Amino acid sequence: MYKKSIKIKLFYNAIQEYNKTKSLNLALKIQNRYSKIILQNLPKWNHFSLPENFLIGGIDLTFVKDLAIGGIVLLNEKLEIIDKKYKITRVRFPYISGFLSFRELDCILSLIKEIHKPLDLLCFDGHGVLHPRFFGIASHGGLLFDIPSIGIAKKKLVGNYDKKELNQNRKALVYYKNKALGWTILTSGKNPIFVSSGWKVGLTVLPQIIKRISKYRIPEPTRLAHLYIKEIRKNINVNEVF
Repeated sequence: MYKKSIKIKLFYNAIQEYNKTKSLNLALKIQNRYSKIILQNLPKWNHFSLPENFLIGGIDLTFVKDLAIGGIVLLNEKLEIIDKKYKITRVRFPYISGFLSFRELDCILSLIKEIHKPLDLLCFDGHGVLHPRFFGIASHGGLLFDIPSIGIAKKKLVGNYDKKELNQNRKALVYYKNKALGWTILTSGKNPIFVSSGWKVGLTVLPQIIKRISKYRIPEPTRLAHLYIKEIRKNINVNEVF
């Protein structure tokens, strides 16, 4: 699905640097470098659209001790699961706020290797540019795989929005550092989700995409991925994995 690249090598170098020195220097450089490219390209990515017959991947992870269980579900235009796969890997990077991608993408990289069909969109349970350094897991993952991607989160990480507008229009732009970087959307009920561009998907097209892939509060790709890994976790003895 993807080829080895300098971006992937840098990703693993950042993990190695942290494990050796506890330094986030390279991780920060990666985030700052590539976030500039994404922010510069966001306006032209507003031309992105899903084809009539699409194939979307939804990704989610869960953790058991020092193991990561990652799952991906592939959905067609009817939001039916046509394939699903999981991987279990050892965690190489701790949880550090703002650096989620360095903890989770190692497992996801091994998972994406198993997908041999071209995907029109990847949906991550996390943020894209709506991130302290404009480079959340959806941006980092989309960049590494070179697949259009978006972040779908249950909670806001950064930014502010107009709650009155949200209640009136069922959606509102989320601003961070004087930039409109994402949306908060009421797909159902009273609790919104927070959606932002990851890679090759512009800001203005996000509400339309979410409407097309949602049945409940959480859009189907990440909702079904979550249910999938929950089932895997319940039925697998992780002590026998390695």
